[in-house]
Amino acid sequence: MKIRVTTHWERRESGPFPSLRDDQHNLIGSVNTYLREKYSELTTFGSKPTVVASNIEPPANALNSFIEFLLTKRKARESIEQLLTLVDDALLAKYRNWAHARTKANRNSRGDLTARRTTNVNLRHIYHFLHWAQTNGVLAKGTLGRKDCKVASSLPDIDDHPHLRSSKEKFPLLFQGVGEGSRTALPQFWATTSHVNEAIEIFNRQPDVGAALRNNILALIGNHVGWRRASALSLHEEDFSDERMQAAMNAGDESFPVQPDSQKFSRVNFFGIPWPLAHRIKAYIDDPLYGPKAILKRLGLKPNFADGRIFLSSTTGHPLKGKTLSTIFSTVFRQIGAPKGAGYHALRRGTADEAMRIEIQSRIRDGRSTAHEDVVAAVSQRFGWASSLAYKTYMRVMSSFFSRSVESELRTEVAMLRIQLMDMGLKVRRLETERSVLLRAA
Repeated sequence: MKIRVTTHWERRESGPFPSLRDDQHNLIGSVNTYLREKYSELTTFGSKPTVVASNIEPPANALNSFIEFLLTKRKARESIEQLLTLVDDALLAKYRNWAHARTKANRNSRGDLTARRTTNVNLRHIYHFLHWAQTNGVLAKGTLGRKDCKVASSLPDIDDHPHLRSSKEKFPLLFQGVGEGSRTALPQFWATTSHVNEAIEIFNRQPDVGAALRNNILALIGNHVGWRRASALSLHEEDFSDERMQAAMNAGDESFPVQPDSQKFSRVNFFGIPWPLAHRIKAYIDDPLYGPKAILKRLGLKPNFADGRIFLSSTTGHPLKGKTLSTIFSTVFRQIGAPKGAGYHALRRGTADEAMRIEIQSRIRDGRSTAHEDVVAAVSQRFGWASSLAYKTYMRVMSSFFSRSVESELRTEVAMLRIQLMDMGLKVRRLETERSVLLRAA
């Protein structure tokens, strides 16, 4: 039976706050104290909530994984604190191999190299936790250190001995020769508008017209709004009610504001959807042949079966799941030459690049600063970036910026034309389907 350690994220104004519970739903004292101190450090220095979130999530995830591993070694009813006293180099090496195998076996894994890098990220956080635990009396002296200690590491000595700051000295059990840095340094795929156009062409060739229509709209949401898959799939029909859309138009909103139910770290942000896309989503909701209401009616299900969700399985009527969405886009992206692992999140990366490019263009045109900190501050809230990812995006955009001649401000108009083209293609498909039915009846 799989042992589960759960992480609960409490919504706070300063940023999401994590707490871990073991397989018996008990709070894990020392781990939560460590995370609370890290959280306090981040918020004390006035970090933005998005930065707090991006910096507290990795250690929380690493410690969740490590505690799950320790619980597999429990022989009686030892507490987590007792299991922590058993940690030594041999046990930490076993965790490394266990975590690597687990990550590599994940269906979304991009292979051995990626799994090793992910494991190294977790190991660094675990070394830092063990150092904190020894410093604060949770673990005995001699647990972590350079000489005659259960876990070899220079972390306790780097303040007095700067030459011991190398990664190999601090974290001896890391996989070697796999490169340093976060997952943003890994080979990844950025879905551009041309990639989205190719994906839509492929979707339009599939026999299920309703699924094609649904997938096209999800592609446009990813390309123009840049949401994570959970946010896109959490949309409800009431989010696009006649009353809400009319109120936004009366208010003169430049885009249609929507608050997805599912947001990372339980955030409650509103996001603007381009009006052409908002109207297209509304038309899909009300579509008498292929919309969510039509799907439920065709399958003989009650109108409230899917709790008002917009994007449903055309065969079961259940709300589409995140893994299904990833599989759909991974499959189509592979057909257009994207690397293994490219999925719906690739749309978010492409949108992030474009948002950064638009901000830089606007600042150059208006004679405003294009310094990294000024540009990132204007864009990062929308995507919940960590500073490292924002910097990489900024540098990538700046390096290619002057080779781009297309005016990004035309994206809304382009969106309208693409949506109209998509509709025309699907209308042709509908007519062909109806014609086939009539011919068979004749």
